[in-house]
Amino acid sequence: GVLCAMAGRWGEAVPLFREAADASRQVGDEVGAATTAQNLGEMLVKQNRFDEAEGVLRDAARVFQASGNQTGANPEVLLAQVLMNRGALDDAHELLSKDIATFRSTDQPLLALETAAVLTDCLLRMGEPQEGLNLLAQAAEEAGEDAEYVRPVTAISRARALVALEDYDAAETEIAAGLAAAIENQLPYEEAMLRSVRMELAERAGRTPEPEDSDAVRAIFDQLEIQPPT
Repeated sequence: GVLCAMAGRWGEAVPLFREAADASRQVGDEVGAATTAQNLGEMLVKQNRFDEAEGVLRDAARVFQASGNQTGANPEVLLAQVLMNRGALDDAHELLSKDIATFRSTDQPLLALETAAVLTDCLLRMGEPQEGLNLLAQAAEEAGEDAEYVRPVTAISRARALVALEDYDAAETEIAAGLAAAIENQLPYEEAMLRSVRMELAERAGRTPEPEDSDAVRAIFDQLEIQPPT
């Protein structure tokens, strides 16, 4: 499943993740099953298959909570994205804020930064893009040089907030940096998201989006079998 996911063959990866999780449960490895289920849930969220993702992620979260395993386990961050899709922004905000506090207390600044990126998107939907940018800046400072490892992810959230604030020049700069990192590290999903933000920026600025961006987004969505957002 992991190899298919890394190769961009998400349609093949989803059933393989399901089979691997079932196999782990059959031998009594509940934490291993939950880890695989989290990978599955992340893929389903990115494909906009939120209803399918919710049950998978809630089961994984229960296992991690029962086992006391907090290292690298973030199904609740993905669950928050399901809540955001449903408009339950206050619930998502509470969940993400708790997770950031947990990651900080367990000395996992990079996970705190990734979670802050999701919370920035939540704050944007709540009409507070500047608060999101402030949060993201603080989390990036705490992560130090390691922040570069997740630059494509944070660039998406930062650029969205900057577009909302109509700071188009800063947004363009952020998109360009994030896009370069996404392409270099072969991250097609993040590339598509950044190109989508650039298309939104062009429309809001009264310009015609570049055909290169729309063509690339369409091709990546088809490759990764991403459903249209609801």
